[in-house]
Amino acid sequence: MKSRSVIIVVVILVVIVVALIAVSAILLSYPRDHKKQLEGALRDADRIELQTTAMTADYPGMMLAEIRGRKEVERFLGMVELKGRPDGGGCDCDGDCIIAIYDGDRRLCRVHYFYPARLRWVEGKWSGDADLTKESGSRIFEWLINNGLEGSDDYEPAWYREKQ
Repeated sequence: MKSRSVIIVVVILVVIVVALIAVSAILLSYPRDHKKQLEGALRDADRIELQTTAMTADYPGMMLAEIRGRKEVERFLGMVELKGRPDGGGCDCDGDCIIAIYDGDRRLCRVHYFYPARLRWVEGKWSGDADLTKESGSRIFEWLINNGLEGSDDYEPAWYREKQ
């Protein structure tokens, strides 16, 4: 009777350990899966527009810069490194800028960038905001600046002024 109880306890412990390993594997795969969703949606993309948001200008969606070429889209995607999964949370604002990505004139997606390290895929497959790694947020910030988002006569984001 005692050996049967030991066997039952061992089986229960094995089941618990296997379940914990499975849950850990699922949770660790979320950032990779969410990035793959974005990559899949943008497989035909060849153009990026950097745009203002409702929170940063009187003219939301005003194009500030245009970046052309598939290699530039791949460069942007290469900078995106998520940590965790999109959490369904976030603020009610539109972020600091919009990264609108196109195949020719057909918009494939809008990703809102929140300084220093958050993305929101509007009308996309994520629910909520996704945290970027610190390094990814920094790379994307520098990429935005290098591609003309330092401001214009109508637009100068607060995060750019803070960085100066």
